[in-house]
Amino acid sequence: MEMRRTFAEILALSHPQSQGDRVLLAVKYLEGKGGVPPAVEQLQALFEENELDLPPNVTRLLRGLVSRGFAERVQVGDQLARFSITRLGFDKASNMPSTDAESQPTDNILKAIFDAVIADPGVKAVSGPLFRDGHYSQSILEAFKLVNNIVKERSGLLEKDGRDLMFGAFATDRGPLRLNPGISVSERDEQEGFMQIYAGAMLGVRNPKAHDNIVQKDPVRTLQYLALASLLAARAKEATSGPDSTAPPASGHPRARAPAAR
Repeated sequence: MEMRRTFAEILALSHPQSQGDRVLLAVKYLEGKGGVPPAVEQLQALFEENELDLPPNVTRLLRGLVSRGFAERVQVGDQLARFSITRLGFDKASNMPSTDAESQPTDNILKAIFDAVIADPGVKAVSGPLFRDGHYSQSILEAFKLVNNIVKERSGLLEKDGRDLMFGAFATDRGPLRLNPGISVSERDEQEGFMQIYAGAMLGVRNPKAHDNIVQKDPVRTLQYLALASLLAARAKEATSGPDSTAPPASGHPRARAPAAR
């Protein structure tokens, strides 16, 4: 069985950006190790035992973590001031580079997850090689560019792009792409909801990665983005042609058909 990393090793791998981050990692480490929220004295001892520089005024730093929602003060039956990491703090600590390097999935596991979750063949083709080579930001960008192009081709709205394309293609009244018959309130809600998701994906995922130098280092988060792109690509391909469609139906997707699997 693989040995658990020491706190010194975790701190060296994580590159914390502030003294507060160092204390947050210490809280996470001790609480995970012993199952009990650590006291200030235990946090100080952890740094000393690992021959690490002690953060100045640990108590003040802990109060700062509490005020920002990363930790909370708890009582466990003694008179010591103990601090427990919150979900927000856990997420912050876990997103530091290599905080839990021993639990990161291997390349083989990542490939297996990619093959299982990224079901759309087009998304798999454009993002797979980039993902396997560690070009995570580019793999996400290419996947959402493909989603944009699929919607553009299926809707016939060739002059539109991005958010405007999605609002036009999936418009609840006369959009050219229909995700369902649009008869019931639930069906109309689904149409409008997915219209917002498509538009949000272009605005919040594709555009920043296309126009800004955004570095994505987390393969798991990348898989989450790619899974969304795969779903959106599949739903766009399954959509039927609405009243304002100017494009011919896609192969295997006639204009009149039963609602697609959701």
